[in-house]
Amino acid sequence: MPTHFFKQLQKNWYVVSLSLALILICLTRVYKLDVYPRGFFVDESSVAYNALSIALTGKDEYGIPFPVYFKAFGEYKNPILIYSQALLYSFVPATIYTARLAPALWGLAFIILTWIYTKGESTNLRLIKTILVATTPWLFHLSRVDFEVIVFPTLVLASLLPLRRFFSKRKSRDWLLFVLIISISFYSYTAARLLAPLILILAGAITLLAQKRAALKPILLGIVLSILIITPAIIWNYYYPNSLLARYELVGKSDAPIARQLKSIVSRYREHTRLSYLFEVGDNNLRHSTGKGLLPLISLPLFLIGLTQFWQKRKHPYNWFILGGLLLSPLPAAMTWDDVPHALRSILFVVFFLLVVFAGLDWTIKLKQGKRWLTVTTIIIFAEFFSYWSQYRAVYQTTNYKWFFVGDLEKITELYEQKQDFEIEETTFFGTYATVAFIYHYPPELFQRTKQGHKTERIEFIENN
Repeated sequence: MPTHFFKQLQKNWYVVSLSLALILICLTRVYKLDVYPRGFFVDESSVAYNALSIALTGKDEYGIPFPVYFKAFGEYKNPILIYSQALLYSFVPATIYTARLAPALWGLAFIILTWIYTKGESTNLRLIKTILVATTPWLFHLSRVDFEVIVFPTLVLASLLPLRRFFSKRKSRDWLLFVLIISISFYSYTAARLLAPLILILAGAITLLAQKRAALKPILLGIVLSILIITPAIIWNYYYPNSLLARYELVGKSDAPIARQLKSIVSRYREHTRLSYLFEVGDNNLRHSTGKGLLPLISLPLFLIGLTQFWQKRKHPYNWFILGGLLLSPLPAAMTWDDVPHALRSILFVVFFLLVVFAGLDWTIKLKQGKRWLTVTTIIIFAEFFSYWSQYRAVYQTTNYKWFFVGDLEKITELYEQKQDFEIEETTFFGTYATVAFIYHYPPELFQRTKQGHKTERIEFIENN
């Protein structure tokens, strides 16, 4: 028995090695989440404290029971991450680590979905594609911070599983499952409020072109289903006016003439396609990226090869959908004027980009020396990730100091350990109250009775809390 085991191990050493590497990379996704990156930005603490409040009282920080959206800092945060984090708090204590564990689990779900997406391919190729996804800096970093954004690409990838089946088998249930998941993604991230409807329109238009009258019934059923799912958001917006557009009012609204606005949108759109942004320096905001490229360099030639493969298979409606999604994905970022280019609002680009890269890998394996080229590609993927992970744990720990309010967190933690109250003064940053409330585990029922947004609050240390 041991001899047979070692023979099989020797025979499949390549698959075993890749599998172990993938497991190790997945473990880095949850390694010292409270340390890398250090600090805890106020947007993270707002999500974390609202999740804690929901877990303990069923209300948000303002005392609203099970809200559709969560009011915070002049905008409304999206519910899916907060409710999933609240569920997590039912099993583990609320700490910075467990707060960031929720998006990390969504990031791991993306990796698992990639493995499912590549079902039917060789094990070697599936592993390499999954490893490429697991090591992509864009997805890696945003799964280690407590921002809502990682939920959106995960749900979109999940929706592509039934959509791909629908385009090949034309079963209405697959279409409705696709519509269901995309409609739910409307509640995942602010950019999804624009992109989710556009994705549904894109898929519907391609379906009509491909299937003509046969597509009318599933499309009509899909419209009814999507309206039903989005209805809670519409009702919420009626009782809390402008809550769906509050963020856009802050970062996108302009009084400039329409022609000038359109010109600016085109210019900002182009910023999100620059190679230096995608592969060299990333987002200027070091909360959104680490100062290095968002995508691995090896993916660029594979992407270009993938585009040629998409062109050769241009009769497939699913391929047109992927390319259409790629073109749509920078739109939310292009329609806002702050922090351009913006890695969070353009997050969906990485999903469609990687799917085109997969086509490039499919072409590579078919070459005469395909396995050798695939091995070289894998080595480069690992080398790039090792460089990124080293920079993440060393250089990024110093450059992100102001971006994640490291000094504020150190001060809050020190006062908490000394069992002192925290006085929020006029000079305190407006969102710091959420960080203090979360670190202090301030009882939500007491916090809900305070006057929110006031600049001079005291958050008391409460023993055994």
